[in-house]
Amino acid sequence: MKKKIIVCDAILDKGVELLRKAEDIELIEAAKVPKNELMDMLADVEVAITRSSTDVDVNFLNHAKKLKALIRAGVGVDNVDIPECSKRGVIVMNVPTANTIAAVELTMAHLLSSARSFVNAHNFLKNERKWEREKWYGVELMGKTLGVIGFGNIGSRVAIRAKAFGMKILAYDPYISASKITDLDMEQ
Repeated sequence: MKKKIIVCDAILDKGVELLRKAEDIELIEAAKVPKNELMDMLADVEVAITRSSTDVDVNFLNHAKKLKALIRAGVGVDNVDIPECSKRGVIVMNVPTANTIAAVELTMAHLLSSARSFVNAHNFLKNERKWEREKWYGVELMGKTLGVIGFGNIGSRVAIRAKAFGMKILAYDPYISASKITDLDMEQ
């Protein structure tokens, strides 16, 4: 008997395609279904795949009586009632490093953009149609100090990249050992 899996929110086409090809899965694609209609589709589902658009709350769980597993296709589970899932024996899984590199790269892009006044320089050039170089020198990252609050998957990688720019790193995370920070030649 095929397992019923519902995809409640948009995920990568590649992932949906893998599920479509699986012979032991009956796939229900509900990413574009209004939430009130989604509830009616949950009755026989054993696995639900969500992102942040679908709240997995008591109402969701009441409709998904046969649910055994919830896969949160992303990092956060703030839209999932974890205690209620546990009470009902629903296993909750997420992908803790799903967006780590993207978040690190975006952070570094913002850091560089701010240091070099990129947005202001771009807007000035676009609107004034002239380049006044002396206005837009910005500052070098080398020798500057960066404070990193949270030294987990994202914070530690931002710190490593910022250090490559010659920055001094001050890191704080009450859940990470001081040695993890100092081993990377950074200060706590």
